[in-house]
Amino acid sequence: EQEIKSVIDASEITELDLDEIDGITTGIKEIDVQLMKLFFGTLTIVSGSPSAGKSSFLSQISCNAMEEGHNVWVYSGELPNWLQKSWINYIFAGRHNIKEYFDANGAQYYKVTPDAKNQINTAYKDKCFIYRDDQSNKLDDLLTSMEECARRKGCKLFLLDNLMTIDIGSTPEGELSKQTECINRLIQFARKYQVAVLLVCHPRKMPAGTDVGMMDISGSMNIINLAHRTLGLARIDQQKEQIDKDVRLTIIKDRFRGKNNTKIEMYYDIPTRRFYTTPDEFRRDYTWDTKDYGNDKIPYPHSDEDEIYGTV
Repeated sequence: EQEIKSVIDASEITELDLDEIDGITTGIKEIDVQLMKLFFGTLTIVSGSPSAGKSSFLSQISCNAMEEGHNVWVYSGELPNWLQKSWINYIFAGRHNIKEYFDANGAQYYKVTPDAKNQINTAYKDKCFIYRDDQSNKLDDLLTSMEECARRKGCKLFLLDNLMTIDIGSTPEGELSKQTECINRLIQFARKYQVAVLLVCHPRKMPAGTDVGMMDISGSMNIINLAHRTLGLARIDQQKEQIDKDVRLTIIKDRFRGKNNTKIEMYYDIPTRRFYTTPDEFRRDYTWDTKDYGNDKIPYPHSDEDEIYGTV
C-alpha cells in the first residue's frame, strides 16, 4: 500500500506546550502575563483608534526583541525612515538620555542626546532593518524583502504598519478577497520561516475613546478569523472613567490562550514614547546604557514614594 503523503498519523505528532514554543515578549509585564509571547510561526493583528499609539507600541516591541537578541524587519507606510529610526531611539534612550527644549513659540519638544544616539547605533548595528522609503509597496516586493532578511539577516520579528499602505493588487470589487489572500500569505511566511509577524489594521470609524472590538476592524472579517491573535489599542478618557491610565489594550482574540476581550491599562510617557505599567518599566535602562547615574533622581509620575535614578 502506497503512503499518502498529504497526511500524518496523529500518533506520530509531537505535542508542544505553550511554554515550549519560542517567541518574543513585549517587555510589558501585564501583557506578557496574558500572551506569554508573540510566538514564532504566528500572525498578530494590531488595531486601534487614531493617536492610540499603534506605531509607538510596535516600536517598543521591536526594541524589546532586539534586547532579547532577535533581529527585526520594519515596514512603515506612514513614517519615513528617519522618523521610524527616531522613535526607536527615544524608546532605547529613556529619560536618562533625553533633553527637553522649547522653540521660539514656546512649543515643548524632546531630543535624544548625540552621545546616546551614537552608542545606540553601535550597540544595535545589524539588528534592525527598515524597509526603504523609495522601494515598492507591493505585497510581492515586501514579501521578497522579508524572505531575504529572514534567510540572510536572521530576522525573527516582522512589523508591517499598515495594511492600508500595502498594494495588495486589489480592485474595488475584489478588495476583500485580496485582503484574505494577503493575510494567508503572511501566515504562510510566518510558518515557513518560524518568525513572528505583526500587521497593523485600522478600525472602522468609531467614537474617540471606544475600545476596538471584534467587529470594528476595517475590511474583510477574514483578517480577524485567520489571524492567530488580534490586539486593539484605545485612548482612555481619564475624566470620564476616573482613572489616570492613558491607553487600554484589549486582547480581542487569542487563539492560543482563549484570552478574548481581556483588557490591560497602561501609562504612556511622551518624552520616551514608552508604554509602561510599573516603575521598573518606566525607568528601564537597555543594555547599551552602561552609565552609573548615582543619586540623581527623577520622580516616578504616579507615586510619591517610587523614584528612578539618572537624569541629563
